Amino acid sequence: MINKMLDGFEGKLTSSKWAKMCKCSQDTAGRDIQDLISKGILMKEKSKLSSFVKQKRKLAKITQLMLAEKANVGLRFVRDLEQGKKTLRMDKVNDVLKLFGAALAPVENLFENE
Repeated sequence: MINKMLDGFEGKLTSSKWAKMCKCSQDTAGRDIQDLISKGILMKEKSKLSSFVKQKRKLAKITQLMLAEKANVGLRFVRDLEQGKKTLRMDKVNDVLKLFGAALAPVENLFENE
């Protein structure tokens, strides 16, 4: 199965897709995927923003709670941000990013079909 993925698999890997490719149940596919994630063979995709914040926080050697206090946001907000929640208040995101010398900004869409 790993060879199939290395040979040009595109898109998001789901247990449904895995089940079809391996001819197994969705439950088995889910367990297989979780096993590969736990072994470091597969990795869950997170947003660039959440990865950026988590990486910067760890480099600064501060906890999520410390970051929340410094940015004047709630601990839950920091956790949601680092987990890649898709709906967050931009003003609060900027409060966190400001601590790392960054800010949200518009980016031109380079892909016409999106």
